Amino acid sequence: ASVKTRATPNDQGFVLNGQKIWTTNAHHCQYMIALVRTSGTTEDRHKGLSQVIVDLSLPGVTVRPIEDLSGDSHFCEVFFDSVQLGADAIVGAEGQGWEQVTAELAFERSGPERLYSSIVLFDQWLDYVRTPQGRTESARQLAGKVLTQLAPLRAMSVSVQEKLTQGASPIVEAALVKELGTTLEQMIPAAIAEDLFSRDAEDVPVELLQTLKYVTEASPSFSLRGGTRDILRGMIARGLGLRQLEATGLADALLSEDAGGAGLGLGQVFGVLEQCGAHALPLPLGETMVARALLARAGVARPPGSIALARGEHLANGGLRCALVRSGQVAAAVLVQTGTEWRLLNTADAQGAAQALALDAALTWTAAQVQAAPAVEVNGALDVRTLQAAVVAAQMAGALSSVFQRSLQYANERQQFGRPIGKFQAIQHQLAVMSEHVFA
Repeated sequence: ASVKTRATPNDQGFVLNGQKIWTTNAHHCQYMIALVRTSGTTEDRHKGLSQVIVDLSLPGVTVRPIEDLSGDSHFCEVFFDSVQLGADAIVGAEGQGWEQVTAELAFERSGPERLYSSIVLFDQWLDYVRTPQGRTESARQLAGKVLTQLAPLRAMSVSVQEKLTQGASPIVEAALVKELGTTLEQMIPAAIAEDLFSRDAEDVPVELLQTLKYVTEASPSFSLRGGTRDILRGMIARGLGLRQLEATGLADALLSEDAGGAGLGLGQVFGVLEQCGAHALPLPLGETMVARALLARAGVARPPGSIALARGEHLANGGLRCALVRSGQVAAAVLVQTGTEWRLLNTADAQGAAQALALDAALTWTAAQVQAAPAVEVNGALDVRTLQAAVVAAQMAGALSSVFQRSLQYANERQQFGRPIGKFQAIQHQLAVMSEHVFA
């Protein structure tokens, strides 16, 4: 959406200006396909983007290889200085570049190259582990750990390829393969290094150490190429979350049946939210229920998908920023409160940053996006933080109840000194304290 490289129409076709970074093997290629802007501005997000094919031998094209830590140059910067393209340079349909690119990414992200970047190192290490001096119990366990992850990942990759051959567009499934695959690819050199450096140096083959050095230096790029880890996790969370929300039929649970809702009372809704917490449901169902009820009362159209609640602040340039949007990577929209004003904003329009190890995000909208967003009339006494606290409290109660039930089951099953640990007084007292918190 932030694409700045622009192809401007003229009487001969298009004039291309800008640059692309992280272009694989551009210095070895005659042509490249680039996503560029043919109309509009960066504030238009995905609108106005097109794919063009570029002859890299044309005047005005400069290709500069980027050397990585291993000394190789797989990636390049490509600069375009008034490069004249023909009218037939557009790939597909003009203005449909974003849709085309996202569909193509399923092909790029799900192949075996997303699983086997470290496989040469793993094979060399296995050869060493099979020797008398290399065979250890910890090495055997590590080999099993890697192989038990490789096998299902390969099966997942093959299944995605089958969907592609059938004409489907398994974007989320491909992102899942890539995320899991690159995580394994980066784990292999780190785990092998830990294994080798716990041994006597003279027992380890020099060739194996050289391969380890090369793969270790190259491995940071594994989770960057084809989409960074944060982008992939956001795609996976969004895809899974929206599908699960639509399947529940509970988004309008607080609306009356006459209004198209489920007609549930607050007690019933809290029971649903407790179950969400107990099963760690990865989407803001409670916030969506509240937001859709508020939108219905205000007469504002309710968008499909999940809706987060957040408190925001106006910026000096007229934009709006939410420092924390719970489940912001999953939600399709955010109902934002700034003082007494409420607005419904689309997450796809926002500039944002994912929060580490969570589905939350910090999101910012431009002044134009804020002005275009519908205002929502909400009771002035309501505060978004109070609404969020009520939802979180119900979910935490469910999560705590689930933890207690699991602890109770474990205490009855875990044997110590010939009897379940739940028979010991100290454990019984701890469980009693936990039950007090749960039922309180």
